[in-house]
Amino acid sequence: MLKFGKKLTYRPLLISLFWATLIGGLFGLNISRILGLRIAFIIFLLIFIGHYFTILPIIFSYWDSTDQFIRYSDKSNYFKRLIIMIFPHTEKLKIIAKKDVKTIQITGLPIKKLISSTLLLSSERGLLYNLMSMLRNPVKLKLILNNGTIITLNLSRDFARHPTQTAGRLRIFLRDFHENQIDLTPATRHLIY
Repeated sequence: MLKFGKKLTYRPLLISLFWATLIGGLFGLNISRILGLRIAFIIFLLIFIGHYFTILPIIFSYWDSTDQFIRYSDKSNYFKRLIIMIFPHTEKLKIIAKKDVKTIQITGLPIKKLISSTLLLSSERGLLYNLMSMLRNPVKLKLILNNGTIITLNLSRDFARHPTQTAGRLRIFLRDFHENQIDLTPATRHLIY
């Protein structure tokens, strides 16, 4: 079984609660409890909704492949996304039969290097380099099914962290499909094969 991406965990909820409690507690102890609770609520919303809710499909985009099926987590519905952020263990993976795939396309390859910014500390392998790379250069696998449905699977996290191993796993994944089904640009084909 080939696995790509990362499954959703309690990390977004716990990090949001930690920072909200810490900053709200500092305001609550030093100024006023009501102000501390308000600040904690605002900080929680900023981190949980403002940050994690918006980039969740990029940083927690899990999918796997067997010889006959592809299972993936669909985070396109905003309400379901919010529920699985609170209860990650309730996330159900959708299943596609490989025989139902008509065309496969890969977008975003080859990846361009980011311009370093001292404000973001995003020099290569720096603090925010992987996140900035995933946001600015998304790598996606587009599956066009026989019924016309388009399913987009994200590969950005894997390519940002381990590009060589991901290209190898992607090569193995593409072996399960006929050459006529694979629609790649020459640069992408050169990078993968």
